[in-house]
Amino acid sequence: MLKSNKTLRKFLNVLIVFVVLGLPLYIGHMNGKKFDSNLLKDSVITNGTIFDYEHVIKHSPAFKYRFDLDGNTYQGESSNEGNGGAYPALSSRLIGKSFPVIASKSDPKTYNKILITPADFENYKLQYPDSLKWVKIILDNVR
Repeated sequence: MLKSNKTLRKFLNVLIVFVVLGLPLYIGHMNGKKFDSNLLKDSVITNGTIFDYEHVIKHSPAFKYRFDLDGNTYQGESSNEGNGGAYPALSSRLIGKSFPVIASKSDPKTYNKILITPADFENYKLQYPDSLKWVKIILDNVR
């Protein structure tokens, strides 16, 4: 009887750890899927310009950008997540440069993403343009 209580306690401890660590990851994953789904629902490609790079401690590095759509100017922020740590290598070289932005026509303020690295384009099943090969060369030399 005593041995089964220890086994049960160990199982419950593992289950608690799994829930505490796994639940936030699952929620984050689902939020990302929702973002991509809403973005792709009625998306358009436009041009955006990077105006800042920020790396706040405990947060993923991010580029801040502006883009115009239907006569309105919007701002977005693109984090380093999903890019294999590419943004720090590019940080100083991309300020003031223009890149494609995929944005939702119905809610561009909320659903937009600048496309910089090959991984960004692959995520939305878009071909990486020849005009951005210089970014890939920088990344290949850093890795």
